[in-house]
Amino acid sequence: MTPGIAILIGVIAGLVIGRLFAILRKKERYLAACEYWVYLPDEVLPEQDAVLHSMVAANPYGKKIGKREGLIFSDIRMHTSLILKSKNPHVFRPDLFTDAQADRDSLAALAQAKSIAKLRYLSEVPLLDNRHLLFLPHLADAYVRLGNAVLIYDAVTETLLTPAQFSAFIKENENLEETDAHVRVNWVRTGDDAYAATKGMIKKGLPELNTAPVRNDNQLLVTAVLTAVAGSFWRDGKVGTDVTVQCFGDDFHATLTAAKGTPRQVHLKRIQTS
Repeated sequence: MTPGIAILIGVIAGLVIGRLFAILRKKERYLAACEYWVYLPDEVLPEQDAVLHSMVAANPYGKKIGKREGLIFSDIRMHTSLILKSKNPHVFRPDLFTDAQADRDSLAALAQAKSIAKLRYLSEVPLLDNRHLLFLPHLADAYVRLGNAVLIYDAVTETLLTPAQFSAFIKENENLEETDAHVRVNWVRTGDDAYAATKGMIKKGLPELNTAPVRNDNQLLVTAVLTAVAGSFWRDGKVGTDVTVQCFGDDFHATLTAAKGTPRQVHLKRIQTS
């Protein structure tokens, strides 16, 4: 999604994302955030008891959504709201999602939506575990199934999915606490140069990562290396000053800028072996 569109969404829809980056630029602040928009054909939310039953007793994926994850239902950091198309038509404009990995059928489905179930988990206190990473996708899926949703939007990674694609996403990611389920790497062109950038590290309270500018023809290699770097930090639960990863049979050393906040710039160097 282009910067202009991202800013527009942040302003007109009250997205937390703009605020997230502002907070994270302050060295002393911590922030973890997940947010899903579930586009519904009606103007009512499914009952919470039905949602809980759908996630736990009637979970179609065989996932263990138990008491550990269920506590998030009553967590003050978890917020669910209903956005009506009749009052907020700008949030349903197809042109806002032309760069969000959406196809024509996905965008056409927006015409059927009358409301959005906005599911947001926001913590300014360091998280003790990753239960929210499992809970939020299954919560969104329950709203999808009970509300006959037409689309799902991951507001952090800026990914737009159909119900079938979202269901496949949950099935394919056996461990929804891993990097692949929550982080994607974009290739951002800036004229003759480009850089790779993560979206989704903030779901675990980590800063997003941008590589230093490189040539456009380095897209495959640089995005693969940054994906590996992001995965290493994600598993560690913290972003360090440097890390060594392996891609395509070679070792690469990633050094990060000393500045805190987000995004952090990553400098990549191939390790030459004699």
